[in-house]
Amino acid sequence: MTAEKPVGLLYPGESLDELRHWGLKVIQSKSGYRFGIDSLLLASLADPPKKGLVLDMGTGCGVLSLILARRFPNVRICAIEIQRALARRAKRNADINGLSQNIRVVEGSFTDLPQIVEGDSFDYVITNPPYYRINSGRTNPNSEKAIARHEIHGDLSTLIENAFYALKFRGKLGIIFDAMRVVDLLSEMREKGIEPKLIRFIHSLVDQEAKLVFLEGVKGGKKGETRVAPPLVIYKRPHRYHEKVTELIGAYKWRSSAGGF
Repeated sequence: MTAEKPVGLLYPGESLDELRHWGLKVIQSKSGYRFGIDSLLLASLADPPKKGLVLDMGTGCGVLSLILARRFPNVRICAIEIQRALARRAKRNADINGLSQNIRVVEGSFTDLPQIVEGDSFDYVITNPPYYRINSGRTNPNSEKAIARHEIHGDLSTLIENAFYALKFRGKLGIIFDAMRVVDLLSEMREKGIEPKLIRFIHSLVDQEAKLVFLEGVKGGKKGETRVAPPLVIYKRPHRYHEKVTELIGAYKWRSSAGGF
């Protein structure tokens, strides 16, 4: 049996999508996990130092790292991904966008972080983790989608614990998560030593409940000084982005398997 060969940049079953707002091309699976608007918002709202080390925990196809590398050309990013096919795709995406000097892709799990990276070494950790507990809701039969959506390879507590391990003192964590689990997220961050400093709820429409929440926290930060930013509303009306969202991510349209908006 012969291995499949790429046609141009792509292997069979892949698509090439453009993020014109950042001048990026992104190789994705047509039927497996595809990034969603949550990844684009996280990469746009994140506030790492303009120069330093960033850890992308669970990079998928690498979209978070690609956008951060465009926004902050002087940062150096370590992007880890447990799924081999996605890790290889992330590496190819860094290559085709001329960002392989900025982004190092490592195949591995955040649960094994001490074997992958040195502790207390990163200025910023960014992550768009699975939103759902292992026994909640239907698990997708597609393994790429299932691992991206459910806590199959590590839960929220383990994720925050490993973010703490990786961060320098006063380093920051940037995370986007299911708004319904915001109490879980806040309590885990404080318990593990990353003090929440900024909270921003994200709504599909202005009169709907928040679906997502963006948080930033500081390792060793002082307790009791948390800002709640104005809410971010995705759509002015169905299928029409709010101006603020267009400002953040451009007018890109995509087919996402991540659910949500």
